[in-house]
Amino acid sequence: MRKTKRYYVNEKGNMIGYTNKHLKYKTKTEVPAEQFHAKLKIVNVGWLNSGFYLELQDENGKTYSMNDVMLRKYIEKNNVVIEGDWNFYQQGTAFSIGL
Repeated sequence: MRKTKRYYVNEKGNMIGYTNKHLKYKTKTEVPAEQFHAKLKIVNVGWLNSGFYLELQDENGKTYSMNDVMLRKYIEKNNVVIEGDWNFYQQGTAFSIGL
């Protein structure tokens, strides 16, 4: 992906991550894409084409979208720690841990 100079928000000011998917938004506003610092919480995971995307929420309740490619880049550059009581799972030939 390349950096953009603009992105779209809905009527609540939340980022629209995929404009064709959100044709339900009658009004979308183009805003300048300026770098920002925030502590973001994952609030939803959705499917997009052959990958997935995250909906992230800041401390003010504003949401942003991040696709799987950008999440991978984030994980490669940062220490990400997840904690829990883990179990082991299997589906066919695929194995995983999970809560």
